[in-house]
Amino acid sequence: MAVAAGFSAWLGFALLTPAGTAPEAVQAAPPASSAQAPSCGATCTESGETDAPAAPVVPPEPAYTMYDDEFFDMLPPPALPEVKKQDAQDEANDILVSGHRHVRYDPLEKVNKVSFDAVQAVDRAVVAPLSNTYERIIPEPARDGIHNMVHNLREPYIAINFLLQHRVGKSAETIGRLIVNSTLGVAGLFDIAKRKPFHLPRRPNGFADTMGFYGVHSGPYLFLPVVGPTTPRDLLGNILDRLVIPLTFGRLARNPAYGAPLVVFGAMDRRLKNSARIEGAKNSADFYAAIREEYMLRRRLEIEGLHYHRPRKDKPAKLPPRVSEVKPAEGAAPTPS
Repeated sequence: MAVAAGFSAWLGFALLTPAGTAPEAVQAAPPASSAQAPSCGATCTESGETDAPAAPVVPPEPAYTMYDDEFFDMLPPPALPEVKKQDAQDEANDILVSGHRHVRYDPLEKVNKVSFDAVQAVDRAVVAPLSNTYERIIPEPARDGIHNMVHNLREPYIAINFLLQHRVGKSAETIGRLIVNSTLGVAGLFDIAKRKPFHLPRRPNGFADTMGFYGVHSGPYLFLPVVGPTTPRDLLGNILDRLVIPLTFGRLARNPAYGAPLVVFGAMDRRLKNSARIEGAKNSADFYAAIREEYMLRRRLEIEGLHYHRPRKDKPAKLPPRVSEVKPAEGAAPTPS
């Protein structure tokens, strides 16, 4: 009971006491000098008159806070772990190993590279100098004539393959090119068909394209001497193309005096036409891979383009779905058709 009465008295006393004050028994005694000081509550002069109240003293702000960029600039740099020379060498080896990737459509890469190196050696020693001499000696109109004659021999199998791909109009245009250039163009020496009033442009095609049109897979990538970059499907298609030429032109195409110069000059013309592409591939990090990726991507686009007709001028072009996904990002490997 005594404890309860004491607690009740303390609680009542605490409720009656204003906040921020203390009981007289606990409050400290004022200093002796405070009894003589004027109770002006402000700064006083010697005459006892009061002046304006003094401004409160504000402590100075620190020069930098942890929210300023300069604060972090003043901090010492973090201590980096010491890297030993052997660890750095191991890391470099890991990077080199992980950077090598296997291309699934080039399972014969080692064999292809051997053939590629041999062809490039022959090209540097023989083919490139001959093509440069051919360009320097033979004037451009004559080179264009040889180029036109070689392509005029290809028109028969181009027309056949357009017909096999259900493009009757393109096949008829190709036959018209063959007739016009073989007569008015002096055996194909001049490409008269592409000019007015015919307007029949040259369009490449072949049995390899027809096989790709019907879904025949390209097969693994190959690099063969004389042929260059190819695939089993393209190699078979090129053989079939060459068989059509003697069947169409008869003895003239089988005559070595006529066929051999066209083959040699045609090879020089092809090397000369592709010189810019070859030089551009040489400047890449991997010459062999650049030739391979360019060939496989170009053949894929050509095969897919057979399923899409050229749009009218007043309508936007519609790209094939797979073609729109092709982004020539660095190092991206195209999917063969």
